[in-house]
Amino acid sequence: MEPIRPATHKKVYLSGPMTGYTDYNYPAFQDAEDKLKQKGFTNICNPIHNFEGRIDMPRHEYMRVDLSNVLRCDAVVVLPGWEDSIGARAEVLIAQEIDIPVVELDTLLPVSVKVVTSTPTSTFIAIASKTVTKAPTPPSNAVPANESILAEAERLVGGDRKRDYAHPFLNFARIADLWSSRFGVEFSALDVADAQILVKMARQQATPKRDNLVDIAGYALCAQMIAEYEDEQK
Repeated sequence: MEPIRPATHKKVYLSGPMTGYTDYNYPAFQDAEDKLKQKGFTNICNPIHNFEGRIDMPRHEYMRVDLSNVLRCDAVVVLPGWEDSIGARAEVLIAQEIDIPVVELDTLLPVSVKVVTSTPTSTFIAIASKTVTKAPTPPSNAVPANESILAEAERLVGGDRKRDYAHPFLNFARIADLWSSRFGVEFSALDVADAQILVKMARQQATPKRDNLVDIAGYALCAQMIAEYEDEQK
């Protein structure tokens, strides 16, 4: 097998994990782009540049653009950890289905990917000579072993929820506008965070649960992020 070359694969797409990584793994994607440029590739489709680098768009908007870009490329270059990313696996499988080569970043050699079978709960992918069984995606509220309440709250606020609902200030400001219109009283984004904490405190008093405490911590973190955002805008 030969590595891909700029002369024969003029446009390449970078695919890899983002969700759950610090800064959405943007530094690794930028490093990968720089490495490819050093190897002579000039037309590199890097998803971190979509929407001018914004991170407050709904996840499905990113996926629509990403999958569309895969179709326009001559090769897909995968970053380490792509196998554990739902989005990256989707990009790889689509590329494989339409005969777009999928290669590793360091070697630019093909990664042999073949869908063996699929079920509603798992996908089986053969990578080279090794068969990997992808376990069912855990529910979004699954708690990693030994994760503290504060750590879980930070993970949720800074991970999928931020990407799905945007920065807390933008999301809570929209809620505040709706409340102000409905009740005839001026509300701020911080008011919304405070009110949500009170709601969770009431629920905790009625039915003590870990989820309530996680949400209280999460809304407190949102309040901090909102205050910092407002300070930056002054």
